Amino acid sequence: MGDAGYHKPPEVIRFAAFQLRSDTRELYKQGTRIRLQIKPFQVLETLLERPGELVTREELRNRLWPSGTFVDFESGLNTAINRLRAALGDSAEEPRYIETLPRLGYRFICPVQVVPRDGAPEPLSLLTPAPAVAEPLPPAPIAAFADHGKKPRRMSAWIAAGCLLVAAVLASFFHEKSGFQPSADFRPVSFRGAGLISARFLSGSRVVYSANLDDKRQTFVSGLDGSNNYSLPLSGVVTAVSDSGDLAVITGEHGKGGPLCLERTSLRDGKKTVIAEDITGADWTADGKQIAAVRVSGTEMLVEFPLGKVIYRSDGWINGLRVSPDGNQVAFLEHPVHEDDAGHVRIVSQTGQTRVLTPEWGSAEGLAWGPAGQVWFTASQSGVSRSLYSVSVSGRVRKLSHQPLSLRLLDVSSSGRALLAVDDHRMTLRTAIYGKEADISQFDFSHVDDIAHDGNVLLFTESGDAGGLHYAAYVYDLNAHAARRFGSGRALSLSPDAKQAITVDPQDWTTLTITCLTSGRATRVPSDGFRYQWARFFRDGELLVGGSYQGQPLETAFQDIKTGKIEPITGVPYLDSAALSPDGTKLAGRSNAETVIFDLTTKNMERVPSHSEPIVWSDDGHSLFLLTSNPAPYSIVAYNLSTKQFTAWKTIVPQNAAAFAGLAGVAAAPDCGAYAYSAHLKLSRLYLVDGIT
Repeated sequence: MGDAGYHKPPEVIRFAAFQLRSDTRELYKQGTRIRLQIKPFQVLETLLERPGELVTREELRNRLWPSGTFVDFESGLNTAINRLRAALGDSAEEPRYIETLPRLGYRFICPVQVVPRDGAPEPLSLLTPAPAVAEPLPPAPIAAFADHGKKPRRMSAWIAAGCLLVAAVLASFFHEKSGFQPSADFRPVSFRGAGLISARFLSGSRVVYSANLDDKRQTFVSGLDGSNNYSLPLSGVVTAVSDSGDLAVITGEHGKGGPLCLERTSLRDGKKTVIAEDITGADWTADGKQIAAVRVSGTEMLVEFPLGKVIYRSDGWINGLRVSPDGNQVAFLEHPVHEDDAGHVRIVSQTGQTRVLTPEWGSAEGLAWGPAGQVWFTASQSGVSRSLYSVSVSGRVRKLSHQPLSLRLLDVSSSGRALLAVDDHRMTLRTAIYGKEADISQFDFSHVDDIAHDGNVLLFTESGDAGGLHYAAYVYDLNAHAARRFGSGRALSLSPDAKQAITVDPQDWTTLTITCLTSGRATRVPSDGFRYQWARFFRDGELLVGGSYQGQPLETAFQDIKTGKIEPITGVPYLDSAALSPDGTKLAGRSNAETVIFDLTTKNMERVPSHSEPIVWSDDGHSLFLLTSNPAPYSIVAYNLSTKQFTAWKTIVPQNAAAFAGLAGVAAAPDCGAYAYSAHLKLSRLYLVDGIT
């Protein structure tokens, strides 16, 4: 009988045009055997066991040269890697298969498919990564027809034919019942890692895509195989393509200053026409006669379809807007909390009828209409490793694929071909006292939330794969150089004495928890359905909060910690990036794309004459420190309320410029010279995907 838990290692591994046979230790490219020495082969085999993950140099040493072997390890490993790259036609500078992580190790970055041998020679040329599966098949039928731990027995032609017929019937049955999907073919379109923003199919077997590359935003047209690539003289991001080949382009960036404009650009003559302003996303109807768009209006985002007719309003943020093939409705991703990508899929008809199609996802980015009137999207329940899903207009969700890397859907053709980005992204946390920076990132997504006035304690959140479904809240002792997890949830702020912290559960944004950082005791603030965007400690027993009740506009309010009672602040609008002065009399924040300061006593308002974001007040309350991206890439400046003058304080120069996608958070304690920031790093590659149905 053997061990029921035993499974023989897979014998064929496919990636791009290659296939590796682990039983015979052979590598083929489109059916032709590639000569590869034993050490390079062992390196490849090791990397393929954990695609998308870091394999350290020490792990490779233990695999290639077991204990007791005397060898010049550094030289031997470098030689093996170089020979492997030569065999694959790969490059260390612009890798397609093996990425080097300096001083750490290597990562295999091409999608991989593990295929069981069927006993026949397999000189394959198809590009077939991991199977796309909607739901696991029932175990009994699988065991009856595919025992991967044993060699297949010989059959007569009649028996084989009968089994194939039964298997086909069962496959059809389970396809219908469980949503099982055949393998998908991934073909690279872009080969250089870049900050990929958008991509759309063009007529004539071409694709157009926009990306952050070489420290600037660029747009390219390319063949579907990546050939005949050329750049377009555009400064914005392509958001839609009409049947006639015209491009809808959005210039500017939400929250970064300057106007947000929707332009129509002709690929034939390059003529540009401004269509609308304050637009963050747009899509054409199939006939190219109407445009649906997302418009920023104060604290709201408006969905207009056609342009100028509001059919939906949201206090959160919206992306991925796409018009249905029949032109009757739009679908998009709605994110209820301003600084979080958790969200759901929503559809709205031209008459304003709306419905949420999916539950809330921990991370959701990328949406398009697929075949048969379904909506395809990429999301994850927790962390940032997103998979591809579809949802019907009735709300039935199916999983279409799962890869060892994070996927982001960019477009789907009428025939079901998809453009997918494979993202490698993380968030780093760096801190400094008097200019000496250090990377104190704990896991994959370390987001800074607050810092004590004396610069000794830092509050941050782990919200990626390591943080899990409910995130993890940490404090970092800058004197002891040690991090400590004190609870779950998204961290929001520290108390003035840095002895307490406020957190919110990302699965329930109506629940605040206050934790004593010395005893660990946690107290839940009574809730009556108020959905928080942020919260700050105010006076004893009272909080200052921003958020809204279901169906109501966002507001800034006081909240009693014991009773949970919410009291809106008369005369003060809703503010993002709220910063409260030490004496509790002034509140700075972002309102209608500008920084304002409210005197909570007199209700007077002052506009700060710069594009900036409030960070913190000086201890004496005379100056407000702000983050600005002008004139330096990122600078922290002090705005003196009496003199109305700006003084430069710190310049932030993020590491890894090629992957830098923006600052995710900044905290500062100016009076002791301390600051911290989180940088979002993202490198993406574009793939054409066939075979997803």
